[in-house]
Amino acid sequence: MTNNQRVLDKSWFEDPHGSDVPQSLIPYCKTWRQCVITLGGDRVFSTAMVRTLLDSQQPRLVMRFKGPEKRQIIVPFQACRIEAGLEGESAVANDFVGQHRQQYPTVLNPQRPLYYFIIRCHEEPVVVRTQSQQDSDISPDLEALADIQWCSTDVTVWLECHQNDARIVPDILRWVEQLNGLAQQHCDAGKRSQAFWYYREAKADEKSGCRPPMPWLFSGMDRRSYKEWEPQDPFFIDDHDRCCRLIQSSLNEKEVQRQIVTRVFNPSRRHTAWITGGATGCYINIKLRTADGEDEFTVPEIMEGTEVKFQLVTDSSKNYSDGELDSTGRVVDHDPTADLTVLATRGVPLQYQNAEEVGIVTKIQPNTVPIEAQIDALHEASRVKVWGDQDGKERQGFSLKRTLLAHGIELDPHNAGYFILNATQISELSGEEIERRLEYIMSRFPLDEAQERAFRTSTTQIVCGVNLIQGPPGTGKTRTAMVIILVLASLGLKVLLAAGSNKGVDNLAEALVKALEGDSYLQAWCGRACRLRTPAHQLNQLRSNSADESQSRQARRARAAENQTLERVQMHNLVRDYASTNRATNPKCAELLDLIEVDKHRPLSREDFKALRASHEHNVSGVLKSCRVVATTLNNAWQDVLRWSSFGPQFVVSDEAGQCLEGDQCIALTFSSVRGVVLIGDPQQLPPTVISENGTNEGAQYLKRSLMSRLYAAGYPCTMLDRNYRNHSQILEYFNRSVYGSKLLSGQSSDAPERVGRAWDTFTQDRHYFRNSGLVGVRRLFIGVIGNAEKAPNSLSWQNVSQAHVIRHLLRELYRFQTSGGDQIVPDDVMIISPYKDQQKLIGEVLAEHEIAYRDNLTIDAAQGSEAPLVIFSMTKPSADARKVGFIADVNRLNVALSRAQKVLVIIGNLRTWNAQAIKELKANAHRRNRCLIGRLEDVTARRHTLTWADIRTVSETDPPGGRPVQYLSHDRMIRPPHPTLAPSIPVPPWTAPQALPPPRSRAPPPPQSPPPPRSDAPLPRVRLPSADLYGPSAVGPLAARAGPPTEEEDVEMGEAGQSPMPTTSPPHPADSPSMRSLARHSIEHQPRSRSPTPSGQHGFHEYRERPSPYPHDQHDQHPLETVEPSDDVRAARRELAEIDEAIIDLERRRLELRRHQDLQRLRDAERRDKNR
Repeated sequence: MTNNQRVLDKSWFEDPHGSDVPQSLIPYCKTWRQCVITLGGDRVFSTAMVRTLLDSQQPRLVMRFKGPEKRQIIVPFQACRIEAGLEGESAVANDFVGQHRQQYPTVLNPQRPLYYFIIRCHEEPVVVRTQSQQDSDISPDLEALADIQWCSTDVTVWLECHQNDARIVPDILRWVEQLNGLAQQHCDAGKRSQAFWYYREAKADEKSGCRPPMPWLFSGMDRRSYKEWEPQDPFFIDDHDRCCRLIQSSLNEKEVQRQIVTRVFNPSRRHTAWITGGATGCYINIKLRTADGEDEFTVPEIMEGTEVKFQLVTDSSKNYSDGELDSTGRVVDHDPTADLTVLATRGVPLQYQNAEEVGIVTKIQPNTVPIEAQIDALHEASRVKVWGDQDGKERQGFSLKRTLLAHGIELDPHNAGYFILNATQISELSGEEIERRLEYIMSRFPLDEAQERAFRTSTTQIVCGVNLIQGPPGTGKTRTAMVIILVLASLGLKVLLAAGSNKGVDNLAEALVKALEGDSYLQAWCGRACRLRTPAHQLNQLRSNSADESQSRQARRARAAENQTLERVQMHNLVRDYASTNRATNPKCAELLDLIEVDKHRPLSREDFKALRASHEHNVSGVLKSCRVVATTLNNAWQDVLRWSSFGPQFVVSDEAGQCLEGDQCIALTFSSVRGVVLIGDPQQLPPTVISENGTNEGAQYLKRSLMSRLYAAGYPCTMLDRNYRNHSQILEYFNRSVYGSKLLSGQSSDAPERVGRAWDTFTQDRHYFRNSGLVGVRRLFIGVIGNAEKAPNSLSWQNVSQAHVIRHLLRELYRFQTSGGDQIVPDDVMIISPYKDQQKLIGEVLAEHEIAYRDNLTIDAAQGSEAPLVIFSMTKPSADARKVGFIADVNRLNVALSRAQKVLVIIGNLRTWNAQAIKELKANAHRRNRCLIGRLEDVTARRHTLTWADIRTVSETDPPGGRPVQYLSHDRMIRPPHPTLAPSIPVPPWTAPQALPPPRSRAPPPPQSPPPPRSDAPLPRVRLPSADLYGPSAVGPLAARAGPPTEEEDVEMGEAGQSPMPTTSPPHPADSPSMRSLARHSIEHQPRSRSPTPSGQHGFHEYRERPSPYPHDQHDQHPLETVEPSDDVRAARRELAEIDEAIIDLERRRLELRRHQDLQRLRDAERRDKNR
């Protein structure tokens, strides 16, 4: 069998290849090729471009031309029959080519062999609008080609077979015919052909609806990795394409969510637990254990309030079934050291209460309700007709069908589907009254130029009823959205305010409620607004005074977490008021109030609860009748009480749209009354979360695209807010340049003096490590610390002990510091961000152990939408392998992490591991994916905005010991000690953000070496190289109050923590020193210099030669550096130093575990004593 025959055989799909297309054909499929298109008769298009996309399930030919707007003509294989041939391969092909050469002698090149595709369509091709810029060689013939009768005309595409393509073209032609045949088979007679032949052939599981994974997408015979489809276009060919891509991948996602939970929480799997009592009940703190033969597993996220069935066990040999788990509880946030904490509601025997360790089996029913609603909405989108899709209402509202396909041709002003929606024309108010209200609102809430443009295109100039607003960090998208909603509501239009999360809904709803407070005009014009939560949550709040203690306790916990500003618009409060007002005339209102009163005296029976739920739903419908604005999450908008009520939203304003799954967005867009849609978000920030990513879900990347990002890429109207009001200019500069192409402008007051900024600037002036390193007033600082990330036991997440303790020392000193003017940084100013949950958890434990407060400790995903005056970003990575950066290199995540700080951003990482050599390797390995991370590391080192951590004295010492200059050592640069005659408090000139980084400069020859200065009798004291001693003594007592060497008592404490105390006098000559560290330092400092680069495999210590700074504003600072080749002795010393560092880190980790265990034991003993009393 030849290679061609093997490639084209359908059996190719039965073996693992790790690709959706044969590897040899992939380069061809990526290339646009010049072609000639001929029709029956004399019609010729000689300057077309064609691209052959050979996806296994949706193959297609794509043609394009150059014109006033960029368009493509797409011919799906299921819509046509294709016959392919190559000149010289067969007599039939030779005859066909020869005839057409005679007919078109001027356009078909006689010098090269030709190959062709004869297209016989039985459906019209798809015409799409694209934003592609690769159109320099395309002729303007699209309109003529699009207007032909494709179903009655044979279209032939001719291409030249160049010498480089001679071997691959035969395979291409046969593969095209193979895929065309697969697209046509298994279709019923008389019915339309459809793509996705594998989904037709493979039988779906009856329970889950999932189909088996596609065999050819696995890599290797071990089938360990699975190649996911990569989206090629922002549009879908047709509705069948959309459903197969999104619905099938959503079914796979649902099954993965179910498996993750049931794999860990099922009766066949045992875990350990310790039980503690409290004022609110009995807490079961669970530590998850691996199963036999399992090295690690993913700890699933379980929402607070989820019901858990469990059984405490002592007999390890007994096997339990579901029916034997007779204890119940609900998940709560209680003990950060536990993987899961359950507040028991029933079934904890007395002998187990306050047990220190006991076995436990659990069962948790996965919550698949949200994704089931998404799947239903994706189906519903194929059936429902929104306002613009209804007969006789075309061009009066947006079309859901056209918007979801995103072909975009309706955006052409000459297209029959083009229109501009104006909310003022929908309103029933008079023109004079509309103008008065608009003028009042715009004068009350002024907008900048970009915000005003976004407002107009979302209210009075909505192209085809859909508008996108891109809101980069800190550009005022919440204010803009609030003004849009106020105007729409004041015009008498009903608005659905939605977001993907409760936090996003509350942020926008809070801005709206505050705008209405105290303004009688707006309250009268805009009507009632309500915050709609899930029915379970609302019933829970109505029963806050229930006789059932667990019920009332749960209600109080939920209310404590709610936004208090929204209390008066919460649906449960509006329902209570509605029922009280209508009690005399409405039996359902009276029934609701009576059942709430009964619940105060005795727990409700099952029948009583059913009656309460029915009466509550009736009252909610009554409240919704009078609402003008309903604020709810996208998923919650699927509940029947909202969809079948008389509240029919005319506009949907969706915040966080760049982070929402398309299925969630479809829930809001499938209200038949919707006429206009405003999607607000930022495609450059976090995308939707897909758990099945990197699994066996071939459509995971399609699922991960939000509707907003698709429409944005397809060229739908989008207004970008361009003025940043959040970040100090130094913080804004990098992510503005690297992510937004320097399009953002800094707000007028962004750099205005204020408390936190003044306190930080003075703090950096006061500490000699900052002052003498040229870091006074630097608002975006990188602190380099030794210590790599490691995985915790039974976890796939990462943590870094070193970075957690740096945060501890830094915050303690910041809180203690106060300027002469009284400015001080307080815990409420601080947000800590980590990319990994284990690091977030570790930081919380370390800070709690040392009683250090803060406002927020969040993961990057949870931090989106938040801000704080001072943000500390713990990068956690690198691990021991610097090349494995994980998702910390994701540009969207870095954008979120670097843009949360208003006044000060402190980044904590490791420049010893991520040194110059490591950066070169990162560039060589997936440079595009690591681009933002590499740029971030290069930026801070080039600007010399880096501080290498030595120990606690880095942030506690105000002046060098003894008043003598100090030789500071750094991972990335040489820091020249200040001249002893200069005052130590000379301010550093303010940093100025350059417009762009200058191009790299070529290195000049090194200047001639001057003779070294004579050796002083009192050499400079040298600060120790950074190491794991950062965990040393807390800055308590005399150490924090004064600078200088530690006392003998402090020396002892530091030695117990694994530190080598700093010398109180000048260090001895290395020849007299028994310390390997001193020997290594001396070897490094006195090593002969050379020009060779630093070899790989070293630990980041370099020798440097001075050279001028390329940044004029940094001329006051020390010079950048060049690395040189160390000797073998130095390398050996460095290796030994690294081993010592790792040993110290390991000792500290053990010490922390011991202290954690001791604290837990003391807590249990105290609880036992209290109980005995």
